[in-house]
This record gives sequence, C-alpha cells and structure tokens, in this order.
Amino acid sequence: LHESLFRNRSSSITNTLVSVYSTEEFGYTPLFLFPLKNDKNGMDSLREVYEENAQQSTEPVAETESLLRRLSNSTDPDNLLQEFGFACTRTTELLVEVLRLLPPLDASVVGRIASMMARTCSGPTPEESFSFNAVSLSTLCAALDKDPTLLSEGGPTTWNADVVVEAIRQVAPDLDWVMAMRTLDQPSFLLPDQHSFLFLLEIFHKAAPQESFPIEAICGGIWRNEQGQLSFLRQAVVAPPEVFTWAHSPHRQLPLEGLHANKSPFGTMNQCWLSLDLIQTLVLLAEAGNFPVVRSILEHPVKHCPEVLLLGLAQCTAEWGVVQEEVFAALVPMFLANHPNSSLVLQRLWPLNRKAVLLAMLDLHTKDNSVVGRLLDVCQELKVLTLVLESTPFAFSIDLASLAARREYLNLEKWLQGNFNARGLPFVAACLMFLRQRATQPADLLQAQPKITLSVQTIIIFFKVMHAHMALLPPELQEEIKHVYSATVSVNPKLQGAAAEQAVPQVEG
Repeated sequence: LHESLFRNRSSSITNTLVSVYSTEEFGYTPLFLFPLKNDKNGMDSLREVYEENAQQSTEPVAETESLLRRLSNSTDPDNLLQEFGFACTRTTELLVEVLRLLPPLDASVVGRIASMMARTCSGPTPEESFSFNAVSLSTLCAALDKDPTLLSEGGPTTWNADVVVEAIRQVAPDLDWVMAMRTLDQPSFLLPDQHSFLFLLEIFHKAAPQESFPIEAICGGIWRNEQGQLSFLRQAVVAPPEVFTWAHSPHRQLPLEGLHANKSPFGTMNQCWLSLDLIQTLVLLAEAGNFPVVRSILEHPVKHCPEVLLLGLAQCTAEWGVVQEEVFAALVPMFLANHPNSSLVLQRLWPLNRKAVLLAMLDLHTKDNSVVGRLLDVCQELKVLTLVLESTPFAFSIDLASLAARREYLNLEKWLQGNFNARGLPFVAACLMFLRQRATQPADLLQAQPKITLSVQTIIIFFKVMHAHMALLPPELQEEIKHVYSATVSVNPKLQGAAAEQAVPQVEG
C-alpha cells in the first residue's frame, strides 16, 4: 500500500484517503495508515495532496466571486466588456444581465462602451489583443449562473449592434444618446477604418433614429484626443449622406448656386464643405501640429469642389495659418485666370477677403506681367479698379493704370498727377523704373518677352507729367528723367515727333 500510494498521488484512492482520513480532520491516524505514521515524507506528501485538491475545488468559486466584485465596482466597464469579447453580445438577455451587475450607466459610460466597440469591431488592435477575451466564458457563465454551452458554439465574430442598443435601452431607458456622443473625446477613442466608423453610426442611428448626430460633438473645437478626432473626421467627410450628413451643421455657408461645369452647389453629397464648423476645426487642428493629416483630408475638395472650399476658408474666423496660406495660394490664382466659375467665386471672395485676392494678383504679376490684361478684366468686373490701384505697390499699379488708360477706363494724366502730389519722389522713381523696363528696349526684344507694349501716347503722358513737376525734383532725379527720355527716343524715334505735334515740352537730354 505504501509503495502504490506514493507511486500515483493523484489516484482516486489517494484522494479519498487524504480527504477523509487526514490527521488534521480526525486528530489521529487510522490503523491502515499506521505504517506511514513514522514516515514524515509520506505524511507530508499526503497533506500536500489534500491541500492541492482543496485549493482546486475552491478556485472556480473564487474566480466567480472576484468577477462579480469587479462588475459591481467597475470604473471602466468598457474595458471589462472588452475582456468578455464579442460573446457577451450573443443575446440581449445575457448582455442585460452583465450590464445590470455594473454600476448605473450614464451618457459618459455608454459613450466609452460605444467607442470601444467601434474601435474593436473588426477585432482588437495588436496592442489590445492581450485583454480581449481575457475573462473566460466559463467564468462569465458561472457568474451569471448560465449553462456554459450557451457561449461555446458558433459565437459572434463582432459586436451585435442590435443586442447592444436593446440591452442598454432596457437597463437605462432614459439615456440621452446625443449626450453620449458628446462624450467621445476620451483617450481611447479611435476609429481605425471605415468599418469602425460605420459601426459607431449604426449604434447611434439604431438607438436614436429620430436624432441627427451632433456636429458640435466633433467640431466644437480641438479635442484633447486630437488623433481620435481626426480619425472620425477623416471618415465623416467621405461618408454618404444616408450614413452621415453635415446638412444640420450649426454654421454653414450658402450653397453656390449657378456653378458651371456641372458642379454641385453643395460641393459634395453630404454637404461637408458647406460646414464652417468642419473647416474651422480642421484649420485649428492643422495649427496644433496635424497639418499632414489635415492636408490629406483637403486633397479631395481641392480637386473636386475648390469653389466651395475656398469660400468656406474665406469665412473662417480662425487666425490666418498654414491651411489658408496653402489653399489660397493654390486656388485663388486659378480663379483669377480664365476659370469657368471665376466670376461667381471672385464676386463672393472679394468682400470676404480682398487681401488674399490682391496678394494673388501681385504674385501672378510678379511671375508674368503679361497677365495684367486679365487682372484688369477682373478689376472691372468687380468694379474695384480704383481701390486696387490705391492698395497695391507702384510696380503693379503703374502697369495696371497704363493698360486701363489704353482701354479708356482711366484718365492716366490725372491719375499720375494725383499720385505725384500724394506720393512724391518714390512714385516718380517707380515711374522711371517702369519706363526704363518697358520703353527703352528695342522692339524685337520687347516682343520676345511676356509684356504688353506701351503705346506712344502712354509714354508721352508719363514724360509730360514728369516735365510739369521737374522743378520740384532733385537734380539727380532730373538727370535720370533726361537719360530715360533719350533712351526712349533712341529706340522709338516717332516719340519725339508725336510729342511735338501735341505741344508737349521736350525733355532735353
């Protein structure tokens, strides 16, 4: 007996002997175990076997009690449900029982639960995989007094949205789901893909079918969790309107009716780029260090609805930043050129941000001054020629005024005299620079360059006004005027004869 007993300590005979006749229970040693009485190792082994069996018999109870305590005292029910995994949403009855063991549900808790399920609906991320299904289904069944086979076969492969919504409705019938969506700014919030976004919206629409998703929840400013906010916006701007619409955004620009080239006045079907709340939020997120992500979001509207995007940015109240700078630099010159929707866009853009339009004009003129004709057309269309001439550097305004006079939009002589009197020597020096560049080079060289040729009449007017103010100019500037006049006559002999015919005083070189 001694030999067989210790050859197999886990035998049923050994277990029975140890559990029934241990010295701790009886206080004495039965006769048939007397041969082991003086064998210390033997008795210690029997005692160890008994203690192991006793511990194994109490472990399931301890696990169940621990789980029940975690449920009732939970401060992170979203993480606890994640540990249960998809199986806890197999039936409404099961999930209701789980939720009723938790502390009372409020909007913040439900927001966290919905966020967790959206984030993990395709399975946990690699960083989270260690906690998914961490609580065994058998322990959950034991805690709920359920048959373990209920969850053992054919388990769900994702969270069951219908079960989730109905279970929460039964446990917290007065829950405000709109308020729950306003609590999404949490450290763990992330929508890694479109599936996650669709799942979150599915839960909301099932729970509150008569409500619109609260735009202010995601565009009311920068979240503490900026990456989570961007993950939502990235999906929301491309979502079809039946899934997510921006039509109820609190602050919207008016649709652009009358666009050519079959362009939609709303920009996109879901109307996201009419939302000033969205545009403002993206601008702020870009300035907070997320410009690469914001730029990727803006790539689609820049290509497909630049009219709506540009005018939305022009109405943005955030400080001028990297988004406005890059988008305006790309789009305003396009509309200053012969774009089908130039007139409509510029008519709206000018009163919103004339500075941006003027800067784009100057940039275009600096790169190629032959565009001055198109820019003059824009000024005439907007009826802002006088304002533009007063608001721009001399190099641009003199060129623009010269062409405007040639088209009889402007009295050049009167304009030059007024600026000579108001702006003094810097304006005179700028006129000389303009004439040196445009009137003193041979005709063949001028034709090879992208410039509009000055007429003889225009040149005569410049020198006539300068001659009238000659006495007020310093000697060095007087000499410069004579030098430029001589150079101009040398390449254009007709100038001298025309000036004589009009009784214009000659500038002696």
